[in-house]
Amino acid sequence: MEKAGLNHKDGLGYKFLPEMIELINRMRVKLTFPGSAGKKPGDHDYYPETVYEAKVWQTAIQNGMIQFRPFYPADTGPLPPVGPLKDEGFSLYTPDNIDTLKTIKAEFYLAEDKKAEEIPATEPVPENPMPYIPPLGVKRK
Repeated sequence: MEKAGLNHKDGLGYKFLPEMIELINRMRVKLTFPGSAGKKPGDHDYYPETVYEAKVWQTAIQNGMIQFRPFYPADTGPLPPVGPLKDEGFSLYTPDNIDTLKTIKAEFYLAEDKKAEEIPATEPVPENPMPYIPPLGVKRK
């Protein structure tokens, strides 16, 4: 992103240019997972088309990156924060089958433009946003 002029080296990491923050805060991704073709409600292997959205994760923005998370159902909007991490949704895991992955549609768009004073440049980052979870077989210190 530095080559494109979107962020710059700042000490040990990267930071977005101030003029980019408002635009990045408006970015969204919408993922559409297809339903079961040829099936109907009541069939044991029926599932409907589902659509999820995500905003750019504020912690990533502060580190000069763009990551979309957490995801939430597109028809409900962000979910109420629950638990210690206060996420407004959940992580999505995709299958490793390439043919199945090809059926997932992604759409990037910009949310409604808001007045600059309504969009915070960054949200406060919790002191420990992600608790350390050691790999299996490794004891905690």
